[in-house]
Amino acid sequence: MTLLYTENTEILLELSSNLLDPGQYSGLSESHRWRSRLNRSCLEAVLDWLHGEGMSQAQAVFSEKERLALWELFDGSAIAIANTRIIIIPSEAMDNEELRVPQEWLDLADWTGDYYLAAQVNPDEQWVRLWAWTTHNQLKTQGNYDPRDRTYSLGLEALYSDMSGFWVAQELGCTDTKAQVAALPDLEAIHAENLIERLGNPEVVFPRREVPFSLWGALLQNEQWRDRLLRKRLGQSEPSQPIISLRDWWENSAIAGWQRLENSAFATPAMARRDRAVSGTMIRRLKVMTIATTPPQAVALLMSVGATEDERLGVSIRLHPQPGHDLIPPNITLELLSLSGEPFKTVTARDRDNVIQIPRFKCPPGFNFAVRVKLDGVEEVEYFRA
Repeated sequence: MTLLYTENTEILLELSSNLLDPGQYSGLSESHRWRSRLNRSCLEAVLDWLHGEGMSQAQAVFSEKERLALWELFDGSAIAIANTRIIIIPSEAMDNEELRVPQEWLDLADWTGDYYLAAQVNPDEQWVRLWAWTTHNQLKTQGNYDPRDRTYSLGLEALYSDMSGFWVAQELGCTDTKAQVAALPDLEAIHAENLIERLGNPEVVFPRREVPFSLWGALLQNEQWRDRLLRKRLGQSEPSQPIISLRDWWENSAIAGWQRLENSAFATPAMARRDRAVSGTMIRRLKVMTIATTPPQAVALLMSVGATEDERLGVSIRLHPQPGHDLIPPNITLELLSLSGEPFKTVTARDRDNVIQIPRFKCPPGFNFAVRVKLDGVEEVEYFRA
C-alpha cells in the first residue's frame, strides 16, 4: 500500500492492482462482482494504511467468505482495533455530498461502529480517498433515515471533513461515540426457517427490504441463521457432515466415531487427569482422527462438556497424541470456528507438545460452532450445536 499524499482534510490511498483482478470474483453476478471488488479493494487499502500507522492489531471483523456474501446485500466493512470498531462505506460517487450508511451497520447492536469513514473509490485510477468521518451517535441523532432504501445519511455540512480530527478522537478515546440501539424482538426458529427459505432465493433481488427490519435484523444477528441464508443465496450447500448436538451426549445418545472417554480403548490417564477437578459435572467424548497427510497422522480429539447454572454449556477442546505416541505432530493446528469459517481461536503445536487445547468457553443453547484440525494443508472438521 502506498500513501499517495496526505492533507489535513483527506487521505488518499493507492489500491493494489491484484485486488482489482476480476478473476477473483468469478461465479458471481455482474452487480455482486462489482460491489465486491469495490468493497474488498477499499477494505484492504484501509487495513494496509492502519497497519502502516502502527495499528498492527487492526483486522476485518467478518471472515473473507462472509464478507463476500454480505456484499451481495449492501456495502460496508467493519474493522476492529482493540475495543474500537470502524465502519468503512465505499462509494464511486464523485460529488461527495453525503455519507449514506446501510441500516444494518447502525441498528444491529453487535455490528455498530464507533466511527464511520466515507471512502471514495476510483478503480480506474486505482485509489481510495477517505474524505470524511462521523460517529454512530451523530448518524443516529442527526442523520436522515430513508425507509425506502433503509439507510441513514448525513450531508457534507454535518460531517467531519478534517481527517486529522479522526486521529485526535482515537487518541483521546472518546466515550460518547455510540447512541442507544433498540433491542430486536426474539425470532422463533420456525419463523427463521421460513424467512431463510423465502429470502434465500437469489431471485429475490433486495431481500433486506422484503420484510420489516426487525425480522431482517434478527435473522442477520443470529450467526447460524445468517450463515444458512447467505449460503442459500450464493447456491452453496450446507456442511456435508451433520451437526452434532452436544446435549444429545447428556442423553447417552451414540454418535458415530465418538466414544465415551471412560470406555475408550484409546484413553490415557493424562486425558482424564486434566478434567479431574470437575469430572463429576463433565461429559467427555473422544474421537481418533486420521489426517490424510503423507504419511497419514492420527490424533485424538477430546471434547469435554459441562452444564452451567445459567443453562449454557461449558466446553473445552483438546488434541492428544495418537495411541502409542507421546507427542502430537509439530505445526498441527486446532481451531475453533464459526460455521461460516471465521476463526474464534487457533492453537498451533510446537516441536515437543503432548497436548494443545482451546480454553474452556461457554455457549448458549442452539449456538453452533466447528472444530478444525489441520496439518500440512490437510484438514478434518467437526460441527457442533450446544
